[in-house]
Amino acid sequence: MPVTFWFCNVGVSFVAYVLFLFIFTTFRAPIISFILLVIFALVYKPLVLLGMWRSANDYDGPTKWSFFVKIITVFAWFEYLAILCVTVGIAASFIGHA
Repeated sequence: MPVTFWFCNVGVSFVAYVLFLFIFTTFRAPIISFILLVIFALVYKPLVLLGMWRSANDYDGPTKWSFFVKIITVFAWFEYLAILCVTVGIAASFIGHA
């Protein structure tokens, strides 16, 4: 569970967001940066959240850590749904103006 939470969730997400920020500021490519960020968020994040939940179920350490990770996972799913709704709204506005 610690590897799934700290490396896959926190570490990889942090590196990815820094990379997207670098692309956005260095190349002045907000559309490309946004598209890459959305793809990352919509594809990678659900896989990590499922892995976190399953790892919490299999964790043999103190129960409080397993519970803590499950709470974070539930909130992260709400964040994921919000990102999905915003993305669909933005895509719909582009389609509507085409």
